[in-house]
Amino acid sequence: MSHTDVDVSSLEGFHANLSNRRIQIETVINKMNELLKDKPPALGAFQHAEENKELYSGHYAAFADRINRLMEAVVAAEAATGTILQNYKTAEQLSTLSADSIASRMDEVDTSLTGGGA
Repeated sequence: MSHTDVDVSSLEGFHANLSNRRIQIETVINKMNELLKDKPPALGAFQHAEENKELYSGHYAAFADRINRLMEAVVAAEAATGTILQNYKTAEQLSTLSADSIASRMDEVDTSLTGGGA
C-alpha cells in the first residue's frame, strides 16, 4: 500500500489557480458567443468566399468544442481538488480532535492516579 503526502498550501494554490482559469475560460466562451458565433467574416458572395465562410464555420465549431472540453476538464479538476482539500482538512480536524480527546482522557487518568483534585 502506498503512502501519499499532501502539501495543503500547494493544493490550495493549485485549486485557486483552477478557479481563476475557469473564470478566464468563461470569459472566452462568452466573447466567442457574443462576437463570433454565427458571424462569419464578410468575404463577399463569390465561390471562394462562400467556401471560406464554410471553413470559418468549421474552425469555429472545432475551437468551441476544444474550449468546452477544456472547461469541463478544469471544472472536474477544481471539483476534485476541492473534495481532496475538504477531506484532508476534515481528517486533519478529526486527528486533532482525537489527540485532544486522548489528552483529556489521559488527564482524567492522571487525576485518578494521583488522587484527584487540584
